[in-house]
Amino acid sequence: MALSAQELRIGNIFDYYGQVVHVMEIMELSAEFGYFTDSIGFKRSYVEQDCPQRIPLTEEWLLKLGFKKYSSSQWDRENFWNIEFKRHGCYWCNQLEIHINSVHQLQNLYFALTGEELTVNPR
Repeated sequence: MALSAQELRIGNIFDYYGQVVHVMEIMELSAEFGYFTDSIGFKRSYVEQDCPQRIPLTEEWLLKLGFKKYSSSQWDRENFWNIEFKRHGCYWCNQLEIHINSVHQLQNLYFALTGEELTVNPR
């Protein structure tokens, strides 16, 4: 599923024509189009409906983002707990349940709650 331009933040990770891209700079943005610079320094246009694409949140991505599994369906990270895979998807469960479909949504939620960027751990 394609991202809307308003969902982009610097540091977000998403799929751009089959390549994982990190947003480094947003130069122009509206509801229909935008331009951003990726981590390699390429200026990319954001005008097509099918691009960029969300990266589904999976256990593999949680590991890449520094989360650790602490039960059969629950994950946590230093100051961010209670990521849980349930029957209908992945949720952040605290006093409310927030459904998280994709990597960039988790990044945005993490930043909103902690004030820190959620980035891929170097291996």
